[in-house]
Amino acid sequence: MSQLIENIKNAQISDSSDEQAATDNSTEVTWLIFTIKANESERKYAMEATYAKEILRNMDIYALPFVPDFIKGVINRHGDPYTVVDLAAFLEGSQQDSSLFIVLNLPDHQFCIQISDILDFHTAPEDSVIKMNDVQDSIYYSGTIEYQKQNVPIIQLDKIYEVIRNDLESHR
Repeated sequence: MSQLIENIKNAQISDSSDEQAATDNSTEVTWLIFTIKANESERKYAMEATYAKEILRNMDIYALPFVPDFIKGVINRHGDPYTVVDLAAFLEGSQQDSSLFIVLNLPDHQFCIQISDILDFHTAPEDSVIKMNDVQDSIYYSGTIEYQKQNVPIIQLDKIYEVIRNDLESHR
């Protein structure tokens, strides 16, 4: 009987150390959590922090003619023009009044998004992301991440850029 109890204890110790090893092997991802405020509502969104090249505030936006409403114009970043996309107008159809921008780290693209506020750089295990396919289909979101007990949608910037590029080409 004492041998049986000893075997059970050893098995429990082995199981808990296996669980700890599995947790330690999980890759952590840093997410940039930000808000978009339009029409009296404020929504949280997330993006991988590696997509953020720079955060700018109080930049002049130079309007462009003949572009969709969600393209506010361009900003001058160190002498280079960056297209400004108002995510509130793009995702929700209503414009926001903000002077905060995230310059995106996308190869071969000079693109930034207009947001309302930066909340946090939040680190979480990669496997904690709830894939959008498991929840619902959406072209603009890859999934959700839990932040302060809320599920925050993760924006797919490459998909948004693709839609914008196609929309601009159709305006020619």
